[in-house]
Amino acid sequence: MLRAKVSGAKVLLLGLVFSYSFSIRCAPPLPEVITLSYISHPYIENHVLPLMEKVYRDLGIQVEFVLQPSQRNMYLASSGQTDGEVAYSELLVNEHDNLVKVGKSLIASQFILLCHDSVRCSVSVLSEDDVTMLITEASYGGIKSHYGESFEAQPYILSTLSNIPKLIEQKRILYGIYVTTFGDSSLDTYQHLQKQFLFSTATYHVLNTRLGYLAPLVSERMEKYAAQYIQGYGISKPQ
Repeated sequence: MLRAKVSGAKVLLLGLVFSYSFSIRCAPPLPEVITLSYISHPYIENHVLPLMEKVYRDLGIQVEFVLQPSQRNMYLASSGQTDGEVAYSELLVNEHDNLVKVGKSLIASQFILLCHDSVRCSVSVLSEDDVTMLITEASYGGIKSHYGESFEAQPYILSTLSNIPKLIEQKRILYGIYVTTFGDSSLDTYQHLQKQFLFSTATYHVLNTRLGYLAPLVSERMEKYAAQYIQGYGISKPQ
């Protein structure tokens, strides 16, 4: 009887060892290099890119960062032409079934109405159809998702978000939509801007689903290193 119990225990142990070794052999190998797109934004470039480089280097993966115009980066990541996006608004990520959100919200993105200091700066201008509004295609998607048909300003689409405050400062156009976050001081150098908070949304690092198996590993390291690079990791709304 005792011998039977011992034999049964050995069989169970061997089964567990075999199952573990089989799962190890079947796990997809980590890629040597991946390509991540990103948008031109001072906070992304100065804080989030270094975090992503650290996270993937810790996994032994080299990252090639590719600067892309707003909205095109999501198309590239969604279609598999790149492996993912460094950081993108949850409002737009949720529209793509073949993208995986990785870990917690990286940052709480804040949509801001920028106005030249010579004009009235109020949320009401969003519904005025004689107002021209500088905006990226991606931000326009977020604004329309949030405000719907009540947004009636005329969009002037730019591909580079960081150009919006520059053009308003120069009084080329008087209004624009900008996206900022905790600790972003990039607007402080402008002398003729007014700012009106509109709403906030979570922002996530995303991967194409074919690399979804990396998400737990990347998430674990984001949790480990985030505080060294960015403020407010895991916070989806301003506190």
